This record gives sequence, C-alpha cells and structure tokens, in this order.
Amino acid sequence: MANPNRSPASTASSRPSLTRVTVNLTPAAKEAAEKLASEQGINLTDTINRALRIAAIVNDIAPNNRLRVVQPDEIVSVIYLL
Repeated sequence: MANPNRSPASTASSRPSLTRVTVNLTPAAKEAAEKLASEQGINLTDTINRALRIAAIVNDIAPNNRLRVVQPDEIVSVIYLL
C-alpha cells in the first residue's frame, strides 16, 4: 500500500536525474531494505537513497560512531554505532 504521507519529491515524475550504481547487499540488508520499502510504500531505489541520506546525518551528529544522549532527568547515555 502506498504511503499517503510521502513527499511529492519521491514520485517518479519529479525525481531528479539519477545515477545508476550496482550495490551488493548482504541477505540481512536486502531483507531490511525490502521491509522498509514495503512499510513506507516506496521502491528500493527510494529506500536506499533515504538510508544513505540518514546515514550522512548520523555521521554528522555521531562523531567516532558514538552518539551522546542526555535524558530529561539528566542521565547521560552513549550509544555506540556499529
């Protein structure tokens, strides 16, 4: 089922020019991508593009693959990204 909340930018008619690449996914990554695509109502291309944009944001906010989180009660947690 298509996601009615997705942005118009993700539709084929408004998609910017694309660059074709070949990606070798592990079975677990393929399963995760297919699950995300199905749940979001988008295709695998859009799923992988979205994942890469999110990975870039995480890279910016989590230097050294560590994310420091301060809870409202001031408890500090460090999340290690693998």
